[in-house]
Amino acid sequence: MSRRRKFSYIELLALMGFQILLFLAFMDRVSDVDSIYKHGTILRLTIPDYEPNNDSSFIKFSATDILKEWKRNNKKIITVDLTSDNTDDQKRLNFIRNEARRLEYTYDTTEVLKVHFLDENTYGQFVTLISMLHADKHKRYMLFKNDLYISGSPPPEPIDSSKIITFKLDL
Repeated sequence: MSRRRKFSYIELLALMGFQILLFLAFMDRVSDVDSIYKHGTILRLTIPDYEPNNDSSFIKFSATDILKEWKRNNKKIITVDLTSDNTDDQKRLNFIRNEARRLEYTYDTTEVLKVHFLDENTYGQFVTLISMLHADKHKRYMLFKNDLYISGSPPPEPIDSSKIITFKLDL
C-alpha cells in the first residue's frame, strides 16, 4: 500500500498566495488586451474593385481611381498589344520583360506599361506574363478588364547616417 504525501496548511497557503501574486502581477497585461476592444481597433483590407470610390470615410483601391491618379500625375502609359501569333507575341513578351525590369530596377515611377490582351490570347500567355513578373519580384501591377498595368516601385527611403552604428575592432 502506497502512502500519499499530505500537504500542510502552510504549504497550501503558500501555493494560493503565489497564485494570487501571479494574478496581480499580470493584471497590468489584462488592461492592454482590453484596450484593443475598447478603442475599436480595426484593420480593414479591401480587394481592388472596378467601381470608383464613393465613400470618403476609408480608402478603397479601385482600378478606375488608380488610373485617374496616374492621369492626374501625367504618367506616360506605354501600350503593348498582344496578338494571337506565338512568334510575334514571344518578341513582345521579351520586350515587356525588359521594360518591366527597367521600370522596377531604375525606380521609374513616371511611366506605366500597359499590356492589352485580345480575346484570341490564351490563358497560358497570361500565366507566362504573371510568372515573369513574379520571377523579377515586381510589386506593382494590376489587371483591369483586358489590360495588365505594370508600374515601377518608388525608390527606397534614404538611410539616416546618424542612426548607423559602427564598431571598430582593435586587434
